[in-house]
Amino acid sequence: MRPEALAFHSRWYPTRAGDYGEDVARSLEMAQQVSGADYVKALARRRAFSRAVRRALGEVDLLAGPTVPLLAFENRLAYEPVGPGGELPRYALTRLTYPYNLSRLPAITVPCGLSKGGLPIGLQLAAGAYEEGLLLSVAGTYERARGEWPAPPMKAED
Repeated sequence: MRPEALAFHSRWYPTRAGDYGEDVARSLEMAQQVSGADYVKALARRRAFSRAVRRALGEVDLLAGPTVPLLAFENRLAYEPVGPGGELPRYALTRLTYPYNLSRLPAITVPCGLSKGGLPIGLQLAAGAYEEGLLLSVAGTYERARGEWPAPPMKAED
């Protein structure tokens, strides 16, 4: 992902590096360390992974699960390790959505519950290739069955 981001941002980065947040600039800098050979190997792994996800979705209509593995947090906490192994929250946020992004398959998230502190929890639905219509239909049906959704609080409560 980083070399692709670096290629996209090459019109502005590094000449406008000061316009980027520290985390994004650091990621773009790290992209310059990825060799062409490593990038080609990563593309091959992505294709193999994509085939496996597509096979799984070929056996069922949809997959359902959480959108993210943790509750919303203040941005200042994005680099404070959480849980066993010390994963950074900003990376945990995309862990469950990557399979569909990497496989180029449709997925959608809909609010499905609230934490004890009133923060929204998302339900992610994913479908096979070219099944966007089914995905949107199921998401819409779920939202209608779930009913009206309350606005989230502006600040998390302890």
